[in-house]
Amino acid sequence: MDPASVALLKLGRKKVLDWTIDAALNAETNRLVVITTSDDAVKQHVSRQYKGIKRVVLVERPEELARLNKGI
Repeated sequence: MDPASVALLKLGRKKVLDWTIDAALNAETNRLVVITTSDDAVKQHVSRQYKGIKRVVLVERPEELARLNKGI
């Protein structure tokens, strides 16, 4: 896990990433929530936490495209 990442830190009763995903799932205009990451810990968490929820899609991003300020 990236030591600078706050995604898996707890904020109150759940992880920061879960607050974000849950808010996106509850938005009326979103039909799909796509998480793209190269971080194994984030991939494992999302796979476990949102297993069976078809509106949450996990896409593995290559490490070379995951750096800050990386143009795509």
